[in-house]
Amino acid sequence: MSNDGFLFNEVMIRMVSRGMLLFVSLLFPALSMASSPPPHIVIFILENKGYSQIIGNSHAPFLNALAKKNMVMTNYHAMTHPSLPNYVELVAGSSGTSHSDDPSQRFAVSTVVDKLESKGFTVSGYFEGLPYAGFDGDRYPSRHPVYVQKHNPFMLIPSLRNDPKRAVFDRPLEDLDKDLKRGHLPNLSYVVPGLCHDMHGGGACKKNSTSSLIEAGDLFMSKWVPKIMASEDFRKGGVILIVWDEGRGFFHHPFLRQPFPGKGGRVPLICVTSRHKGHLEFSEYSDHRVLLNAILARFGLSSVPNGDPPSRFPGVFMEDDYPGSGTFFYPGKISTTQAKQ
Repeated sequence: MSNDGFLFNEVMIRMVSRGMLLFVSLLFPALSMASSPPPHIVIFILENKGYSQIIGNSHAPFLNALAKKNMVMTNYHAMTHPSLPNYVELVAGSSGTSHSDDPSQRFAVSTVVDKLESKGFTVSGYFEGLPYAGFDGDRYPSRHPVYVQKHNPFMLIPSLRNDPKRAVFDRPLEDLDKDLKRGHLPNLSYVVPGLCHDMHGGGACKKNSTSSLIEAGDLFMSKWVPKIMASEDFRKGGVILIVWDEGRGFFHHPFLRQPFPGKGGRVPLICVTSRHKGHLEFSEYSDHRVLLNAILARFGLSSVPNGDPPSRFPGVFMEDDYPGSGTFFYPGKISTTQAKQ
């Protein structure tokens, strides 16, 4: 197993898991409940907008209304620049030293797919503009693409790209609609809008101004989030995560010895769960790797993706190490407001 993968020594796992525990418990309140149905987590990945560009922006009315009624991570960060490595981070927890959008890159790393499938859980990726399941081209259409492979981490990791069942991970967005209607939502889903709806923009888009792209992305989310929330799978204990790949932030030069948190910029993370009622803000530092750890924990998996120091994670403690039960001690950085009924 590659050092860039999920395996890490037991001592560090125990230290890091202490710091993650509040994040996990808030994001996934049904953790460790044996009687709970299998989780259904859906991650939307949007593009290139920082926290201050979205939260409070009148061009994103749906996303802001969602944020005001649900959980928001106010100190959440991308891992690096540009986009591609951040997508890999969200499925593998590591992108090595990559600072490139070149879709010919390959990452020989263990992934969340490996972890979940080994326990009988299902994972899928849904991509707007993908012409058919299993498509492995760099872009589609070729001239003015809507879909680009650099936003599809499943096709950047050889163990998934070369899997004869890769059509399970590499699916058109239309399949999500079908799966919701049939009650076949995977346990973990990644949803990636096309360039005209992810706030990125491109030659295929009618308008490419920042405000127009934010409006188009907000409209896309206003269509898909309610569909998922109305599904039976979500009502049984689902979670919707809306995150941006990167924002405005420091570009960490690969030759600097000491990376520091947030080198991909501060971005929003909006979390909607079927059980949570009311607005909640989580202001401890978190990032794509923290999120991936929290997802693994929700499925009862305590491995962490890499050797980041514990200070990178929320500093919260409990009586027993994860995944046992115990008492939470809050650091005074959590604010809650009950939604009006």
